[in-house]
Amino acid sequence: MTKKFYSYEEFIKDIEILNSKLANSDIVAIVGLARGGLTFAHFLSEKLNIRELYSVQAISYNGEHKLAQIKISNLPDLSHLAKGKILLVDDISDSGRTLTEVNRLFSEKYINLEIITATLFLGEKSTFEPTFWLHKNSDWIIFFWSYE
Repeated sequence: MTKKFYSYEEFIKDIEILNSKLANSDIVAIVGLARGGLTFAHFLSEKLNIRELYSVQAISYNGEHKLAQIKISNLPDLSHLAKGKILLVDDISDSGRTLTEVNRLFSEKYINLEIITATLFLGEKSTFEPTFWLHKNSDWIIFFWSYE
């Protein structure tokens, strides 16, 4: 598998692109999928000035090895939000399994809110296409926030 480094400079450019697409989108909360979506979610919340920032634990990989079962825990309580959009954020939709499951859980739990999704990368074999994504990809991405 080819590995590609994704730099801080590329990331900042992508945040600007997504900011222009997401501004005025009626987003009331951002939820980052831990761990890959946390840095991304934090930067978006700063850029979009959205203080309702949460995380959910979603584990689908052990290193470069895909787990048979996705482990999801710590869904935030967003019941105080009456209407608007929740933005689920992850670094990549590789197979699509994680975002499919997290999207399903949020859609079932918060029927009064619209769930939208954003990733930096969309894997060529992903079964889930995020609402917003920036780069189609078949490489293993090494993010600047990762230790390798």
